Amino acid sequence: MEGVIGPVRERDPEAIGSGEKDRMVTIQHAIGEKRDSSGRLQKKWVPFATWWVKQEALSGTESFAAMQLAAKVNTRFRGDFVEGLTPRATVRIVDQDGRIYDVVSVREVGRHAGHEVMAWSRAE
Repeated sequence: MEGVIGPVRERDPEAIGSGEKDRMVTIQHAIGEKRDSSGRLQKKWVPFATWWVKQEALSGTESFAAMQLAAKVNTRFRGDFVEGLTPRATVRIVDQDGRIYDVVSVREVGRHAGHEVMAWSRAE
């Protein structure tokens, strides 16, 4: 093809299109722990990245723990590749409403094409 420099790169079928990303979330990472007033260890969370994603609620579960009903919502976040976001990172996601999602897994989509994060939050 005349006028084109370099190989034509086909779109990764797993990559998510920019039009599908409809939520802005913040990825936070833990930078340490300290004891709160009751002696429990609490992680200190700081912003790591702002991320445009497609957010999908996958399923919910309910269980009784210590006589309280606890409901969890499993959620998948898919968006562009975020440098430094790895399966070994201690991270969580906070959405625009302030809901906190505990990250369960991080998967690279394609070759630096994007990330898929599986997480859960407490249902309200």
